[in-house]
Amino acid sequence: MMVIKNKGSFAATIIGMVAVSCGAALGYIGAARYASMDTSSGYRPSARLEPGPELALIYIGSASCGASNREALPGHVEKAKLAVQEAARRSGMRFVAVGVARDLRVEAGLQHLHKFGRFDEVMTGRGWMNIGALKYIYEDHPGLAATPQLLVLERVVHFGKEGTSIANERVLARKVGTSEIETWVKRGVAFPSASATLRSEPGFKESAGKTDAVR
Repeated sequence: MMVIKNKGSFAATIIGMVAVSCGAALGYIGAARYASMDTSSGYRPSARLEPGPELALIYIGSASCGASNREALPGHVEKAKLAVQEAARRSGMRFVAVGVARDLRVEAGLQHLHKFGRFDEVMTGRGWMNIGALKYIYEDHPGLAATPQLLVLERVVHFGKEGTSIANERVLARKVGTSEIETWVKRGVAFPSASATLRSEPGFKESAGKTDAVR
C-alpha cells in the first residue's frame, strides 16, 4: 500500500486536469483491446444519464503502486462492482463505477485502469493533483492518501434548468489497501443502508433500504 503523509491544501481550480470517459480512453490504449475485453460475466456500464438516487463505487489506484498491481486485485474490484450494482438495483437506485488512476502520465493511468474492466467514468493524470484524488481523498471526502482503495458513495443526481448537479453525497464505505479490500469482498461487500434523504427520493424501494448492510 502506498501512502502519502503530506496532504496539504490544494487550489480549487486545476488547470490542465485530464478527465476522460471510457470512450476517450480508446485513443490511448487501443480500440482493439477494449473490443476484445470479455464482458459476458463482468460489469457493463449502462451508458445512460438519469436523475435520482445513485450508488457509486470508486476505485483509486496507480500503475506505479505495487499494491495496486497485485494479481488478485482486479478480480476483487470486479466483484465489488457487481455487488454494489446489485444493491443499487434492489433499492431502485442507479449505479456507476468510477476509476481514478493517480499517475502523472495519462497513458500509464489508462493502461492501469484497463486491467480492472469497465467503468462508467475514468480520471487520470497529475498524480495526487488528479481531480478524483482531490475530491475523494483530500477535499469533499477526506481520507487516507493511499492506494489502492475503494469507496462506496450514495448521492442524488438532479437535472434542472441550470444544468446537472449532485446533492447529498455521502461515503458509506472506504476500504484501503489490498488486504482490507480482499477481506471486505470475501465477507460480502457489506455497507450501511441508504440514508433517510435517499429513501425519500422517488423510485427508492423502501423495503430494500431498511437493511443495515448489503451482502
